[in-house]
Amino acid sequence: MKKIFTIFLALCFCMHFALTAIYVLPLNPVQAKESQLINGYMQPLFTQNWQLFAPNPLSNNVYVFLQAQDSNGEDSEWYDLSSQSYKSNQERRISPNNRLVRIGTSAFLQTVRKDETLEKLKDKISDEELKALEEERGINEYQEQGIEMLYSYARPYVAKLPSPEDIEKIRVRVLIEEAIPYSNKDNLEAKPEKTHVTFDWKEYGL
Repeated sequence: MKKIFTIFLALCFCMHFALTAIYVLPLNPVQAKESQLINGYMQPLFTQNWQLFAPNPLSNNVYVFLQAQDSNGEDSEWYDLSSQSYKSNQERRISPNNRLVRIGTSAFLQTVRKDETLEKLKDKISDEELKALEEERGINEYQEQGIEMLYSYARPYVAKLPSPEDIEKIRVRVLIEEAIPYSNKDNLEAKPEKTHVTFDWKEYGL
């Protein structure tokens, strides 16, 4: 029995590391074909990316905001879902919150992820050929899954809003705050550049 359990455990580890390797590699035919299986296993618990490292390390902060619309068509204010989580994570690094704070950022990065191979080809082929290759390699589907991850991350927060029973639709906005350039490190008046992306309304129950 112990030997069977050891073999089973070894197979589980092999499967985990194989799926993780496929997930973090640049977009490829296996990842595109089996994206539903791979992403279903990796997200959100094992979501990760390599943007900590060169040549393009992550150099911005990502904040997720939620807006709700009630049955009368009235829009709420924008609610910041990220700042408190970041603060809690800084105060206590070893906690479940350490994984939670990464979900919003990882989901947004997935919505804007580019295929490096297609980026090199886009100036050499027609728009129709580029679109066909994007569909074949699952780029659009992969980005759509990132959007769904953002909404899955935001939906539980609706219960904390005023009159959550009246909410019919929600939408998500992502604020990107760029790091202040090192050349401006001594400029006390320097402010980070901020941009945002607002996604479409979605039914709250879906």
